[in-house]
Amino acid sequence: MNTTNIRHGQSRTQPAEIKRLEKYARRNRSIFLPKDWTSNKKRCKAVGIPKERRVYRSKIDLSLDIVKLQVNLGTRFEIVGADGLYGNSNHFRQTLDDMELLYVLDVHIDQYVYQEPPNIYLSEKQGERGRNPTRYKSDSKAVKIRELCPEKSSKKWRQIRLRQTGKGDLVCKGYLQTVYTWDGESEDYRRLVMIIRAMPTPSGEIEYKYALSNSREDEFESTPHVQGKNIPGGVRAADPADFPRNNRFTTPGVIFKLN
Repeated sequence: MNTTNIRHGQSRTQPAEIKRLEKYARRNRSIFLPKDWTSNKKRCKAVGIPKERRVYRSKIDLSLDIVKLQVNLGTRFEIVGADGLYGNSNHFRQTLDDMELLYVLDVHIDQYVYQEPPNIYLSEKQGERGRNPTRYKSDSKAVKIRELCPEKSSKKWRQIRLRQTGKGDLVCKGYLQTVYTWDGESEDYRRLVMIIRAMPTPSGEIEYKYALSNSREDEFESTPHVQGKNIPGGVRAADPADFPRNNRFTTPGVIFKLN
C-alpha cells in the first residue's frame, strides 16, 4: 500500500508508511488525525486511511479509548500518568475518576483550582415567565495553581520519594495540598491533591512541576507513581522516541506501556 507524504507542496510516495503506523497501532497506540486531514477525503484516501477512521477525534478521546480498552481486556495496572495536555482536561480527569482509576497527571501552571470547596448553585428564577435556570454557577474564587507554590525557604516543603534507581532512592523537595476543581458545568466539585515538585536543573536553578492526583495527601507517597515501581500495563507520558518520526501523524500523549 502506498502513502503520500506532502512536503513543501509536493507529493512523495512512501510504500512503508502505513505498515509503520500499523506496527505502532498494534502496540496499542491510536493515530491522531488533525482536522485538516479528516476533512480532506482525497488526502486520506491517498494514504490508505480507512473510511471509518476519517472522523476527527481529539487526543483526549483517543487516549480514553486506550485506557477503557485495557480495562475491558482485564489488563492490570495501578496508576495512570500523563502530561499537562491531559491533566488540564476536566473531562479526562473526571472520566478516570468515574472509572475509579488512580491517576497522577501533570498540569500547566495556569490550571485553576480552589483552596476550599466551591459554592455551586443554580440561580433563582426571576419572575413567573421563562424557564427555570439550569446552568450552575459559583461565586467562589479559583486561583492559578502556580500561586500556591511556597517560597523556596518555606518549611512547607518536604522530601518526596520519586522512584528507585540503581544508586538508591531518587528524592526531591515536594509540597502537597488538598485542592478542589470544578468544570463549570456540573453540580459538584472534585477533591484532589496538588503535588508541586522542586526539581534542580543542570544549571543549578530550581524548576517547579505541578500535578493533580485523585489520591489523598496521606495516601500519595504510597502510590506506585511516587515509589517508581514497574507497573504492568501502566499508562505513561509518551516518549518521542517511541513513535514514528512523521510530523503528519502524531499520537496521543498518554499510552499503555505493557511491561
